[in-house]
Amino acid sequence: MFRNLISSSRRQLSTSGHIYRQIEWKVFVFTVILPNGSKQKLVGQCDETIRDLVTPLIDKSGVNQPCLRWIKNDALIDIDAKAYHLENEEIKLSEALINKTLGQDTRYGILEEIYLTEVDYQITLQSLKQVYVQPLRDSTYLNDNDLKILFNWIEPILSLSRQLQSEIIK
Repeated sequence: MFRNLISSSRRQLSTSGHIYRQIEWKVFVFTVILPNGSKQKLVGQCDETIRDLVTPLIDKSGVNQPCLRWIKNDALIDIDAKAYHLENEEIKLSEALINKTLGQDTRYGILEEIYLTEVDYQITLQSLKQVYVQPLRDSTYLNDNDLKILFNWIEPILSLSRQLQSEIIK
């Protein structure tokens, strides 16, 4: 029955007069920086996941708990995401800071989640500083008092976030 439904809907689509875009299997290249510092170029197709492409490198480099991060902002990369987002980018493969094999303990899992969230939050705050605070400070749109009112909270939170991260790693 399901096959009949699919084939009949295909016939309706093909005779409806609509023009559908043909999907092209685009090939792209990205670079992985290995734990030893060497660079490896990988070639992928748009339908592949990052895991599909980096698993041989992970196996070859001997990394037990792989962690993939963007070079440009140090953000974590979801290994199960589609790899086409990495086109012309550099990513870094390293050993995870926190050993996930210990994750059987619920408390450990909570600490791990807090740590990873803090890392992402810190990256976001630093981006906010670079994208908004620095350009506004250099421009004449806002005076120093307005900048202080709007963005004075960033540095104390960044400092607290760094402290929390270092305590969790201990």
